Amino acid sequence: MPRGRVQFSSLMFLKTSPPRVTRRSRIENWPLLLLRALALLLVGAAFGRPYLDQFIGDNIDATRSKRMVILIDTSASMRRGDLWKDAVEQVDTIIDETNLNDRVAVFAFDRRTRQLIGFDDWVTVPVSERANLVSQRLESIAPGWSSTDLGSALVSASDALAEDEVKLGEGDRVSLQRIVLVSDMQSGSRLEQVRTYHWPDDVQVMVKAVEPKKKTNASLRFVWDSAEANATEEAKELRVRLTNDAESDNEQFKLHWAHQDSDSDQAVNAFIPKGQSRIVRVSLPTDSAAFQGANVEAQPKIEENQLVLVGDDHNFDNIAYRAPSQARRLTVAYIGDHASDDAQQPLYYLRRAFPDTAQRIVNVVALSPNANPLPTPPPEVGGLPKDEPGEDAPDKKKSKKIEEKKEPEFLPNHDVQLAVVAQPVSSALIKYLKQLIARGRTVMILINAYEMTPTIAQLAGVDDVIIDVGQVNDYAMFGEIDFTHPVFAPFAEPRFRDFTKIRFWKYRTIDVKPFKQAHVVTRFDSGDPMLIEIPFAKTKGKLTVLTSSWRPGDSQLALSTKFVPMMMGILEQSIGAPQRLPQYNVGDSVPLAGLVDMKKTGNAAPPDGKEIKIRKPSGDPVTLSIETDDIASFDQTNEPGIYTVTSVKPPYHFAVNLNAAESDTTAMPTEELEQLGVAIGKKQKQATKDDNEHQRRLLAKELESRHKIWRWLIVAAIVILVIETFLAGRFARRVHEPEPSGGAAA
Repeated sequence: MPRGRVQFSSLMFLKTSPPRVTRRSRIENWPLLLLRALALLLVGAAFGRPYLDQFIGDNIDATRSKRMVILIDTSASMRRGDLWKDAVEQVDTIIDETNLNDRVAVFAFDRRTRQLIGFDDWVTVPVSERANLVSQRLESIAPGWSSTDLGSALVSASDALAEDEVKLGEGDRVSLQRIVLVSDMQSGSRLEQVRTYHWPDDVQVMVKAVEPKKKTNASLRFVWDSAEANATEEAKELRVRLTNDAESDNEQFKLHWAHQDSDSDQAVNAFIPKGQSRIVRVSLPTDSAAFQGANVEAQPKIEENQLVLVGDDHNFDNIAYRAPSQARRLTVAYIGDHASDDAQQPLYYLRRAFPDTAQRIVNVVALSPNANPLPTPPPEVGGLPKDEPGEDAPDKKKSKKIEEKKEPEFLPNHDVQLAVVAQPVSSALIKYLKQLIARGRTVMILINAYEMTPTIAQLAGVDDVIIDVGQVNDYAMFGEIDFTHPVFAPFAEPRFRDFTKIRFWKYRTIDVKPFKQAHVVTRFDSGDPMLIEIPFAKTKGKLTVLTSSWRPGDSQLALSTKFVPMMMGILEQSIGAPQRLPQYNVGDSVPLAGLVDMKKTGNAAPPDGKEIKIRKPSGDPVTLSIETDDIASFDQTNEPGIYTVTSVKPPYHFAVNLNAAESDTTAMPTEELEQLGVAIGKKQKQATKDDNEHQRRLLAKELESRHKIWRWLIVAAIVILVIETFLAGRFARRVHEPEPSGGAAA
């Protein structure tokens, strides 16, 4: 301590105040302290805003709902093992984890997407009953036999979220939009819809994949789409494609028909490496011949048309069905007053141009040129006469029967697939032939004489038809041939295109200029038209004119090897060649119009009544009314097997098999969806927490952008500081104001 005091000149003007001795300090101005503290808090809150998001979003889940669509797979691949059971358990777990204010919809999908529970249904049901509602709806469905259209399902779910968002409006926007996909994620799923869809940025897809315990899966399907398949079918063999999954544990398999033992000698052993496919030839069972040829009235035996694959862990795709071979019944009407046993007339050779086979039965019906149309079929219906082909002396009794026929009755126009006119016909038949052309059929005219001019003119709808005699020095031959035409396309190869051995003794010339869009298919070596095709654009029917004929007095055409395939080509062009063995996939539409009007298939007679009756593989009957229902196609192909149209005679059978893509059960990587723009959520348990944190930050950012909180905080802090400064100044002036002196007062 200093021992003495020293006076400083700088302190001489200050008032001496004694030191204040207290045990604790006392706040003298509370308002200033509060204002300063409040200003500091506001400034700190404004600059510390990024670190306070958690406080803003702590109660997001309690105050704002989440919107979620659950997609559950019901395609055929979900029939494997316990996949469906596991999928239902996954959905139950998801429902248990939902919050009070969540909005949930449940959709099932295979090749089509259908709603089980909508957002409105979820909200109207009491919270305690929501889990029971989901369980009840899932119990009412099960995996079917359809293929998987995952792309369409994802797009439908995304659209459902968007529609619900529009319905709720801005005031009820949710914090999270999610699609939960419960599926086996098989690689055979279709994704075309997603490829052309702009995926929303705020919609995530959470994949809950279910996996079978056993991995081996192999499949089989018939091969019908090649010329070799047709050839092997004629040889009593079928080509079968076997495919083995990349994750399979087995590579040895067996093939056998269902009515045979898998250990029999007729079973076929097959080695199929993992992830590969092989073509295997399988012989048709010998006892399946009951469905070949003319015995088309018989009902198919399912076991004889059902091929089974053995050695697979999952049998949902281990059976392939083939339609029983059915002979196509076709009718060719020959209009001419000629006996069928007269070897000098075209009818004799026309009957022999269509031999019966396992694939077709052609009835050649002779009609008088003066016949009047009658509604009943003619009594003379059949294929070849019972005399042997090529025999010059037919059965005299049968010839007598034919000659005794005065006027054969007339088939309805839907029963005739091709009409061959060899003589001038009556006006009634002209009208009938025009009806055939209107139905898309072909009418073929043989120009044997000048008298055919009116018939051609009336059918073609022209007046100035001119027919003349062709100039033949010794004989005429084929000259120019259009090998691109369907009738002559089979002869396009060099080994088949030699027509030089066919000679014509007589032919007629005709001017093709009056005919609209007439196409000369073949010409004589002189350049004159031989085969002329006159199409009718509106009806797709055709008028075919042969300027000669195949009777021996006109040409050698009927005696050549070209005659039968040429006439079959004209017939096939008239009816439109249908599938050899009708094969469809589950869910396909099967055309039925041909069974009613005979325009397309020509496979069976029209139904007797006004209904079409179909028996499904399960035995369930389906009845379609011709008057009230759309009978153009049959869409209820929801199970594999053999379907039978029982209301036509003979019964018409078609096979429905599982879609080949559904057998591709290798798991699809989620990266494939991400490459298409789909936002895939995380699979870890932390995903939910991370998503909530992300949503909290997004909400905080949204609140900031909408309300600009930090600006108001700064403005408030500035206002408080201004007030504090003003009050502090006034208080300071009041404290330091000099006290009045005692002398002055006196």
